Amino acid sequence: MNTFLISLLIGLAVHGFLIEGQELTDYLWDQTKDERQAALDSVFVKAISNVTLDPVEFGAYLVQDAIYLYSVKKSMDMAASRTNEETVKGFLQNYASRRYTSLYTNALKDWHIQDPNSIILGNECQDYVDHLFNVAETMDPVYFVVANIPCEKLWPWIGEQIGVGKKHFGIYNKWVEENWPGS
Repeated sequence: MNTFLISLLIGLAVHGFLIEGQELTDYLWDQTKDERQAALDSVFVKAISNVTLDPVEFGAYLVQDAIYLYSVKKSMDMAASRTNEETVKGFLQNYASRRYTSLYTNALKDWHIQDPNSIILGNECQDYVDHLFNVAETMDPVYFVVANIPCEKLWPWIGEQIGVGKKHFGIYNKWVEENWPGS
């Protein structure tokens, strides 16, 4: 993909390009309606919302999340290393270092994980990590930015749906408020 087209795609996403009367990022978000609803209806979200989640299951989720964060950081680094387009490279490098490095290093420390590669992920998490790695490894790096938009919007959306800031989530309250920041 040439530099002009890459800059154009990023510009369209960042500067409010309209598709069918919507900004590009909103259009892409709307295309994930079924997946969002499935996430909201998941046993994990419902059990946290109802404060009935088994703490062992919560711990297992957080261990997987630590490895997910670690994997996404590696994929972002790979995507950044594969482009000469400064806008894409800068975004991926800055976002990876600003957000994901601290998230995964803190999570690994919290869960006493010395070797992230020794953790076996559940099928769904592994599939998503593999998908993002495939995008980073085989597609133009700008597509990694696009592939990550729905995930970045999902957490706050879940928070809004379950009432973060309006109700208490028991022992999960701190985690919920930090990870699913509602409106």
